[in-house]
Amino acid sequence: MLVDRKEFLRQLESCTPGISNAENIEQSNCFIISPKQIVSFNDEILCRQDSVLDGIFCAVPAKPLLETLRKLTEDEIDISLKESQLIVKCPGVRRIGITVHVDAVAHHEAVEVPEEWQDVAPAFADALSMVADCAAKDSDTFELTCIELSPQGLQATDAFQAIRYKLTVPISSNILIRRSACAAVNGLGVAAIAETENWMHFKTYTGLRVSMRRYSGEFPNLASAFKAETQATLAIPPAILDSIQKAAAFFADTGNGKQAQFRLKEKKLMLRAQNTDGFYEEIRDIGYEGPSRTFGLNPKYMQTLLKYDYPLALTENSLRIRGENFAYISSLETIA
Repeated sequence: MLVDRKEFLRQLESCTPGISNAENIEQSNCFIISPKQIVSFNDEILCRQDSVLDGIFCAVPAKPLLETLRKLTEDEIDISLKESQLIVKCPGVRRIGITVHVDAVAHHEAVEVPEEWQDVAPAFADALSMVADCAAKDSDTFELTCIELSPQGLQATDAFQAIRYKLTVPISSNILIRRSACAAVNGLGVAAIAETENWMHFKTYTGLRVSMRRYSGEFPNLASAFKAETQATLAIPPAILDSIQKAAAFFADTGNGKQAQFRLKEKKLMLRAQNTDGFYEEIRDIGYEGPSRTFGLNPKYMQTLLKYDYPLALTENSLRIRGENFAYISSLETIA
């Protein structure tokens, strides 16, 4: 059948978070193509997307299909299933065959189907992305690789930085979801959520439905860190935003995410970025009087700080930003 190549590619790409090359479950590196639906499932994330493709059922290896569709230039392509191959034809020009599994394994059918969806605030998707950036990419403590959702909001920490976002979340109890799973809806508007016994479900405005495995655990108590007494406040010069953009190629991508390093001295603020490609340093004048101190900060949060002119507070051991609905803290060191 003839389909719009760009629209079909968009639908496939929205399901890539459910693709995995790890051999944890059979066909986890494939899209399950069925009439009017695309499914991907890697045992941690399930993606379902309505599809322009109809009348075909098979499991297609994701990599060759995506690479093929991205390199083609035709607006319309003809797709059919011939024995064990998905045939992609550009009428009168070329023909491509991708070997498929005609017996698709429906592991995803074990995922509970939500019965009732609850609408969420428009800010939910941005809050989820912002909080996920504070969870650890990798840690021996499982809870640090997760974000915690509660009826009152979201929070995360990697033991060096932490964030709380106040937002009404229509769930019955506190749950954990993996930071890595949150990327499935990053940049997409989340319209509604649902919870079942083992899964959290998200529905986007584009029609994508994502199910993320949910966990329970003892999330660190962050109350005392967020209530620490303010010792000084700091106004960051807007010119630092330009400095961050110039330094972007040198931010190290660590287990705690990208970090910009800052050093405070009397009347001076130094930005430093360093990775295997080199380093970047820049010093700016600033209205600060106090001991020399250093802190690391995700460049995204510095940009948010400057964009909305949020105050920056210094406590004995941390730097703190309070926004309209969130509070963020990062470890702070006093240096000689």
